Amino acid sequence: MEQVPGMTLPCLSVAVARSNLLVVTASVKGYPEPMTVLIDSGASFNFATKASVARNDALYASALGASKSNTNVSVRLATGSIVSTRKVTIPLNVKFDDFDPVEPFIGFDMDDRYDLILGMPWLAKHEPWID
Repeated sequence: MEQVPGMTLPCLSVAVARSNLLVVTASVKGYPEPMTVLIDSGASFNFATKASVARNDALYASALGASKSNTNVSVRLATGSIVSTRKVTIPLNVKFDDFDPVEPFIGFDMDDRYDLILGMPWLAKHEPWID
């Protein structure tokens, strides 16, 4: 962690792609392969691709079973299109750099370039210093 007089801030080192997107590789408990994570201040929640989460059948089935809600959630993608899906919250332990939290994710079918999207809830909770 970087030290700043009077406060401690978690420092996040990321590779900024040519498109200026913040992308990290993270290990996720219960998954043998690392996942590609987009950090997106424009995302209103944390999202996971269903295909990525379904690689751990037991965890995904547990999240589906625990979801008592039949509520649908509509998500506006960066392309402007709107995707609607059943709201299933999946808790995932995502580890990269100095971060090792369990975060809630909504699973839905999205662009397969990223396994996970960490949005505003994660940014507001952890207040990372992005360097």
